[in-house]
Amino acid sequence: MAPPQWTTNKQKEFLEYHKDKFLHYQAQTLLHKFWPYIENKWFQKWPAILNNEDELSPEEQTLKLGSVIEVKKKQLKIWYENISQALKGVTKSKDISLNFNPKNTCHRQVTKLYASKYYDDKIKPLVNKELNAMDHPCYTIGVIKQNIKKAWEAESEEVRRDVMEQFNLDANTGVQPSMNAAASLSLVCTPQE
Repeated sequence: MAPPQWTTNKQKEFLEYHKDKFLHYQAQTLLHKFWPYIENKWFQKWPAILNNEDELSPEEQTLKLGSVIEVKKKQLKIWYENISQALKGVTKSKDISLNFNPKNTCHRQVTKLYASKYYDDKIKPLVNKELNAMDHPCYTIGVIKQNIKKAWEAESEEVRRDVMEQFNLDANTGVQPSMNAAASLSLVCTPQE
């Protein structure tokens, strides 16, 4: 049995209207930019409200309103993720992969090696700049992946050749390039001035 619908007909039309934009952002791995956009549009049309607010202190009202907003944001994400899965023909799955190196994708391995060598010097400043400009710097993984790709594509031939030589050497010897992802993320999660 399907869960009860949480949207009105107008709200469902709104979500459907933005479906193509969601799919575009998803295909470009730019969902970290889509979520603030859709949340802002949603709350402009349907602001979060509290019932029985006279019984609550101002602090309690603030906490409850924050909770109501977070629940609505989660519902929006689940709605769009369900649409995406339905279009792909995927069954419901809660497995989220943050794999920088999906199987059978040589390009990802090269960019992983590139990131392990040049993250601090070339990628981290781009990531920090973008996170500092964001209202919601909680979409860190997407920002990192996007900036690794951008930096690799804009890299000089000399550096690309150096990374490719190292990649080929590692591939011939069976060595997997390593990226200290935890260390990299800890350096990025808090935007710097």
